[in-house]
Order: sequence, then structure tokens, then C-alpha cells
Amino acid sequence: MPKGNRTTWGCLAALAVTLALCAAGWFLLPDQVALQIGLDGALGNYVPKPVALLLPLGLGALGTGLSTGESRRTTGLLLAVLAPVLLIVTLILNR
Repeated sequence: MPKGNRTTWGCLAALAVTLALCAAGWFLLPDQVALQIGLDGALGNYVPKPVALLLPLGLGALGTGLSTGESRRTTGLLLAVLAPVLLIVTLILNR
């Protein structure tokens, strides 16, 4: 299998995980989701739940789109893998 296909399939797998986490987050997260922790440990920068779920999903979709081109394959893979990690951190912060 050519290297480009492996990268694209990896991005698609990461996007599928991101989509599954978004579905779980829709039921598990509160209506206002904290996206940032302050230096004092307090949660800050609250956004509505749809925005908090669409940001990582858009990041994963962007990464998957970039992975199909020749020049930005590694960048695309990095963005696609970062998306589910961000959602997992969001789910942990807002439990």
C-alpha cells in the first residue's frame, strides 16, 4: 500500500473516532462546555455544546482533507489525530 493511502486511511479512522466521541459528547456534556483551565485550576471560557463538538470535528475533517494532497500529508495526519485527543480532554474536563 502506498504511503499516501496509509496516511489517508489513518486520518479517516481518526475522523471516525472523533465522530463517535462527538455523539457520546452530545449526551454526556452539559449545555455550556468549558474549553480552558486557568492557572488557578478553575474552568473558564465556556461555549455552547454544539460549538464545542463541532470544533474538533472540523479540525479532523480539515486534517483528513489535507491528507489527500501530496504536500501536506503529515500536517493532515497530525490535525486528524489531534481532534479525538481534544474531545477526550474536553470530556474529562467537563465530567
